[in-house]
Amino acid sequence: MVITIILIIVSIAIPILKTAELNMKETAVIKEVQTIARAETQYASQFGKYAATLVELGPLAAGALGP
Repeated sequence: MVITIILIIVSIAIPILKTAELNMKETAVIKEVQTIARAETQYASQFGKYAATLVELGPLAAGALGP
């Protein structure tokens, strides 16, 4: 009887946990896209054009300014 109750609880909890995990992943992606959008805005204000690649948005290894 106890095992049956535990199985019922687990069968209810698994879909809820999967939904919560999906929501966390979606939130992370939204934040990443917002970060890229802010970086594009900063890049455009500094260099007068938008970056063609994500590499242009990142920090340069030599510490020099971008294009």
